[in-house]
Amino acid sequence: MTRTSLISLALLASTVGHAEPADDLAGEIATYNKQIEHFQDYWSKALDTRWPIDGCHAAIKTAQGAGVTATEEQQRICAEFVKHHQLAEAEVAVKDANQWSFFLGQINMATNHEANGGKMIASAAKCSSELDRLIAAGMPTNITVHISGSNPTDITMGEAKAKICAPLAKAAGSFAKDVGSARTKAYEAAAKPYKAVGITGDRLEFLVDHVSYAMYGAGGGELRTPKQLKTASVIFELLGPNTASGLYTLRRYQFKGDTLVATTSADFLGRPRAKFYR
Repeated sequence: MTRTSLISLALLASTVGHAEPADDLAGEIATYNKQIEHFQDYWSKALDTRWPIDGCHAAIKTAQGAGVTATEEQQRICAEFVKHHQLAEAEVAVKDANQWSFFLGQINMATNHEANGGKMIASAAKCSSELDRLIAAGMPTNITVHISGSNPTDITMGEAKAKICAPLAKAAGSFAKDVGSARTKAYEAAAKPYKAVGITGDRLEFLVDHVSYAMYGAGGGELRTPKQLKTASVIFELLGPNTASGLYTLRRYQFKGDTLVATTSADFLGRPRAKFYR
């Protein structure tokens, strides 16, 4: 190979080497631009550690180190990516708070648990703090984001704090107390007809706990009135059939006065006949 050929190859290699960083940057920017579309379709579901919030600008910085200057369009794409990443991060916290708000509207307060109040307080606080953090970092507040989940809604992050975070915080603050009050009211309502005929103690607690159950007496006849349930020395409860085994379970509760003195149960392949209610 001649000296001229070697010089030509060296120049070609130099030219190709100089072009590679620009091509690499263009490829990376195109990927981040595609992620913006994914955010618009899926928001928080599109969050991916392969494309961190500072990844696009980091690619520009790396290219600058190799002598490549990003175009205005590439700079714009990176700025848009950051904004959409912030909106997706916000949707995580807002979605959780929105789910809890939906939960509040679906539950029977009397059968819920006070501990859920603490979880809702934490969710509302996270909702507000994340919005504050991201807005302070430049997140746009006028872009509508689809909040997915059990209670889907479309909202801007400028509205989310007042419409989702704050109402949940207010409800969560009194949740434990509200649950206790609802439980007391439900108990008193269920107990009232039994107390009216003088039922107390174990029998009262048993009947309140089984207020929606069919109760049977000796011989298998259904006990329908508080007076019948007051005078029965033995009360039966029939469960089943079990979805796995197909068995019925007959539970027998024996009382002495209003005191529960014995509990037994037996399983049957079909509904037990009257003779087993004894």
